[in-house]
Amino acid sequence: MNHLFLNRNFFLLWTGRLVSQIGDKFYGIALAWWVLQKTHSPLTMGFLMVTSALPGLLMAPWAGACIDRLDRKPIMVAADIIRSGFVLTITILSLSNRMEVWHVFVVGGIISLGSVFYDPTVQAVVPQIVRKEQLAKANSYSQMISGMSTVLGPIFGALSVSLFSYPAVFFFNSLTYLVSAFCGWRMVMPARSSAAVKTQQVNKKTWNDIRAGMLFLMGEKSLLIVIAVIGLTHFFFGGLLVLLPFLANGLGGKGVRNLGYLETMMGLGLIVGSLFTGFKKKAILGDGYLFLFMLILGIANFCIGVLKGLHINTLAPYLFVMIVVGTGVANASIYWQSILQVKTPSAMMGRIFSISVMMGNLSLPLAYGLFGLWLKSYSLTVIMGVSGIALGILSIALFIRYQKARMNESVSS
Repeated sequence: MNHLFLNRNFFLLWTGRLVSQIGDKFYGIALAWWVLQKTHSPLTMGFLMVTSALPGLLMAPWAGACIDRLDRKPIMVAADIIRSGFVLTITILSLSNRMEVWHVFVVGGIISLGSVFYDPTVQAVVPQIVRKEQLAKANSYSQMISGMSTVLGPIFGALSVSLFSYPAVFFFNSLTYLVSAFCGWRMVMPARSSAAVKTQQVNKKTWNDIRAGMLFLMGEKSLLIVIAVIGLTHFFFGGLLVLLPFLANGLGGKGVRNLGYLETMMGLGLIVGSLFTGFKKKAILGDGYLFLFMLILGIANFCIGVLKGLHINTLAPYLFVMIVVGTGVANASIYWQSILQVKTPSAMMGRIFSISVMMGNLSLPLAYGLFGLWLKSYSLTVIMGVSGIALGILSIALFIRYQKARMNESVSS
């Protein structure tokens, strides 16, 4: 187990995240069907997604400061237990036929708050439990979770809703959070560094911690560029997700089935990309690979535009492109996490990862809105072609800026 999953602590962390993310996929599918059946309004579901993410976005800076100030293991366990409790509340309300739409909105906001504490904490914990040379491998295993949940979640989530009931699926998600909490509780965390303890003693106010984190980030131009890459990648990837149902509907065969195939191939790409990096002998590769995979995503988007422009409506070439997209997203995520973990002091990791998570969570709904709006005025061919070119140009420009920033930082140090 230690050879495959690095060590016992990482295996526990990985297992807890896998179980809870699959539970989240089940819960999301069941909740979407329930809301649509209850309201018959797709707009309500979109509004739910935005309002659920809003509390997490607003609290991200404060959460990051708390992650750096407090012990990280209790934060993970508490976030899981709180989320489990509120999903259990939804389960009870559903069983008693008293569940209303506003209940879903409130619980969605609370889950978002729990996630804004849990997700950055996990990313900050990884460097504490694995060696520096194992970070890329650890992040590849973590990214594999997204691929597995993307492939398995929709299939078994929809099957569970049809075979069982909404309360059963809600209760399952509540249990998965408890499994994750148990795994976190069983972890043996090493002591925090003296620098982190000193930071906690000097900054008595949370606002000072937030300000110190922002000043640190503004002074590290290379990290600021990595944060920009995270935002841009999420934005263009979110745009692709918005356009995917329209792409599937325009291909030969049934649109819903095509969409399932495309999403499955993307999930497989996430797994393939994670395995590609996870099993490489050289654990930490050059920073330039981050921008290379960003460029590959741009090329994939452009290829979709070209295929549509050539009126190629057979499914096969698009399935291949979606595998490339999944591979690119997986590796980009692995490299930006590894760069942030290597170049950020332990005492600052909570704040920096909270900002990175906030950037990703802000870019996705922005992409959902803008790409949906652009689709009313432009064809899918034009949007995918232009977005691919834009992402490619941005990846090259940011790589050049990153190299200059790294040179300046080396000279100043």
